[in-house]
Amino acid sequence: MAAQRKHPGVLLVIEVGYKMCFYGVDAETASAVCNIMAFPSGNFLCASIPVPRLHIHVRRLVKAGHKVRAEPPHTLTARLNKKLSGRQ
Repeated sequence: MAAQRKHPGVLLVIEVGYKMCFYGVDAETASAVCNIMAFPSGNFLCASIPVPRLHIHVRRLVKAGHKVRAEPPHTLTARLNKKLSGRQ
C-alpha cells in the first residue's frame, strides 16, 4: 500500500464503514498488542475494531511503543473527482 510505504514505522488504520481496519503486517501487530483477531480478507490479512473503540486500541498501541495513523474514509465528490482528473 502506498500509504504504508510513505510512512514507514507507522501503523495505518483505515475507516471502512462502521469499523476501523488494519491490513497486512499492521494487522498482525495490532492483533498481538490489542488482543483482537486477524483474519484473511481477500489477499490481505485484516484486523478490525469498531469506530467507537478506536481511542482505546490506539492508546494500547501507543503504550506499546507504536505510532498510529488513522485514515478517514475516502469519499470523492463529483466536483473533486473532476478537478483531480484534470477535466474541465
